Amino acid sequence: MAKKKKNRQERRAEEARLAELKKKSKARAAEKKEEKMQAARERAMAHETGKKIADDEAVVRKDVKAGASEKDHYDEKAVAQASKEKRAAKKAAAKKEKKQKRPGFFRRIGNFFSETGVELRKVNWLTRDELMRSSGVVFGIVIVFTVLTWLVDSGFGALAAFFLGK
Repeated sequence: MAKKKKNRQERRAEEARLAELKKKSKARAAEKKEEKMQAARERAMAHETGKKIADDEAVVRKDVKAGASEKDHYDEKAVAQASKEKRAAKKAAAKKEKKQKRPGFFRRIGNFFSETGVELRKVNWLTRDELMRSSGVVFGIVIVFTVLTWLVDSGFGALAAFFLGK
């Protein structure tokens, strides 16, 4: 009986150790995730503002935990607004450029047909012999299946006439 209690105690202790290890690994994973998120925020801020982060400043920021320093914090709303304005400006510039360079209706039709001709020149056309051989194969298969279909149809017709007594 004493031996069973010892085994239970050992099992409980082992389970407690495993639970503690899991908690520690989850905590480490959460810290790493937070560090990655912070680094991503810093890169986004640097990209949006056009500033480059010095290597030593990046190392300092990496070492300092989130919320420990005001350097690590930035105005996310301002970054989002700057990003939105930047995208809007790019979109407007692209639209204006596209509108200025767009050719007229008849020019676009002419371009369509000239591009179609270029594509048709790229096609690998069959020679006369290849075309005749391929056509012969197709006609032969059609004739064979026509005869087979006629034979099966005639057979079923004969069976139906036999059973119906005609």
